[in-house]
Amino acid sequence: MKMKQWLISIIAVSVSAGIIELLLPSGKTKKTFYVVSGIVMMYVFLIPLKNTDINAVFEPFTSDGKRESESLQSQYDMTVTGAFERGVMNTLNESFKAENIQAVCKKVECERVKDEIHIRTITVRTEKSDKAAEKRIREMIGEKIKGNPKIEITGG
Repeated sequence: MKMKQWLISIIAVSVSAGIIELLLPSGKTKKTFYVVSGIVMMYVFLIPLKNTDINAVFEPFTSDGKRESESLQSQYDMTVTGAFERGVMNTLNESFKAENIQAVCKKVECERVKDEIHIRTITVRTEKSDKAAEKRIREMIGEKIKGNPKIEITGG
């Protein structure tokens, strides 16, 4: 309900209640009318809250204008993604070492999509430029990593 409609509803109910109150005789009928009209007025005042997320109303904003939960979610996403990237780098570096491949995984770039983390780019530096080693690195990454990330290999 828009603000203008809401204000018109409040005014219409208030005026109607005032006119009816003037026409009613004093006594139990008038007292009952006060209770009923009070309930109707409360309902009219609370209509805008019916479709409002109460938690969002009372949730504080951060200094950059975002809601605190959005900021916390963003921090959580960055933390989870960063931990995942470090884990992939460590796993690849251990695999290179176990296979006696002179290479180091320098960077892993990921993005979080809904509840999944997708690896976009893996950057590997080799001791020397060697096509056979590059091929083995690509195969190893293909075995270990799901999806089809971009693999950048720099050497010597």
